[in-house]
Amino acid sequence: MKERKPLSKITKPKTSWVWKFFQFNDDNTNQINGCKKMLAWCGSPSSMKTHLLGIHKITKAIAMRYEEEELEKLKKPDNIINPHDSSKQESLTKNVIDFIIGTVQP
Repeated sequence: MKERKPLSKITKPKTSWVWKFFQFNDDNTNQINGCKKMLAWCGSPSSMKTHLLGIHKITKAIAMRYEEEELEKLKKPDNIINPHDSSKQESLTKNVIDFIIGTVQP
């Protein structure tokens, strides 16, 4: 009877698109949030890709589209900084100048 070596920890960075969906556990298993299926890590994300496609109907193209949509949300103008009115801005600028001069900042 052969002795099995314990699974080693992964040291390579996880660069595959599948890692957006999986959480790596301490016992070398992976799990998607909300999915009960546990997948063992064997050094390749191929079983995770197969699971995503077969069970959840998620392909690389869908994952990349999701990423683009998230990036587009960051570009939308709902994150615009609203400027202060001029009197408030003058007061803030004066306070910053006083701080710099008063504390001898470079």
